[in-house]
Amino acid sequence: MFPMISRLEQVRQIKEIIAGLKAELDAEGIAYSDSIQFGIMVETPAAAVMSDVLAKEVDFFLSLIHISEP
Repeated sequence: MFPMISRLEQVRQIKEIIAGLKAELDAEGIAYSDSIQFGIMVETPAAAVMSDVLAKEVDFFLSLIHISEP
């Protein structure tokens, strides 16, 4: 799970980094689980507003937004 996501581009960059790390492990013959789920923490208003878009890119997310009543 990755914290403080506020833009779709961040999610896509993280996915690219993970793909690169998996390729390195494959090249070195190091075993790893390919069934690890990818999740984000929705902690910013920007992420909350676009949570429907972010949800399409990840396996799960945890929402930590607190809205105060006036």
